[in-house]
Amino acid sequence: MIKFVIKILCLGLILLLGYYFFLGSPEDKERAKAVFSEAGDLFAELGNFIKGEKDKFDRGDYEAELEKIRDLLDKVKEKASDLSSLQDTSNGVQALMLDRKYKSLKELSEREDLTEEEMEELQEQIKLLHEQADELATNSEEGTTSLPKL
Repeated sequence: MIKFVIKILCLGLILLLGYYFFLGSPEDKERAKAVFSEAGDLFAELGNFIKGEKDKFDRGDYEAELEKIRDLLDKVKEKASDLSSLQDTSNGVQALMLDRKYKSLKELSEREDLTEEEMEELQEQIKLLHEQADELATNSEEGTTSLPKL
């Protein structure tokens, strides 16, 4: 909406200047000529500025800055690959933690002196552990990770 309003205002300004330039009073014609002259000067200076910057680029004045940008991009790529390998390691650690907890719960469930309530709680914890393992597997496939709620 704002772009549209700005375009309409610019078009209106150009039409108004054109009207003053061709159909306006002598005073309006002089002001329109001055505006067109100053706009021409502005665009000429802008063109000279761009040519000067292109010449500086062609001479190699910006090579040091471009090299710094290349180095920065290489570092960012390296950090991204480090994070990817760190995520894989994190998933492996989480899997080991889940496996150890599962084994300890399994050992507890094989004890014969457990009450019915303790047995049900162990079964509930094992079920929760299976859900966490499924979540870890899903997150590993998607490339995301979150710490298990142990």
